[in-house]
Amino acid sequence: MYQKPEHISFDEIVLSKQSKALVLLPAVASKIYLRDLLKNFRKGLKHLNVTNGSVAHISIGRALDPNQIEGANNIFNNINLDFNCEKIAIRKFNTSIGQFEVIYGFFSQGKSPVEGQLSLFQ
Repeated sequence: MYQKPEHISFDEIVLSKQSKALVLLPAVASKIYLRDLLKNFRKGLKHLNVTNGSVAHISIGRALDPNQIEGANNIFNNINLDFNCEKIAIRKFNTSIGQFEVIYGFFSQGKSPVEGQLSLFQ
């Protein structure tokens, strides 16, 4: 990928009522970087069935019961997660284990885009 790696931060934890999950959301500056990164990445994969609706987040758990949600809220009530974002992973749901698995990773190299980059997917 031609995007450069970037230091990002996740500083908000919310309850996703739809999936009964706790998720970490990025700080404002990181949200902008990640939104643009995912938009460009999805453009390169336009011929694959790539989910387009979700925003960058980190899932803590899914299908949690009320006790688990309360416990997770107590553990993760004040979050500040900082790291260098240098890779995007494509994940696929594995029905036999009930989890998503990384099937491919794209590393940010910070180089100029090359004509035909990601042509494997077009």
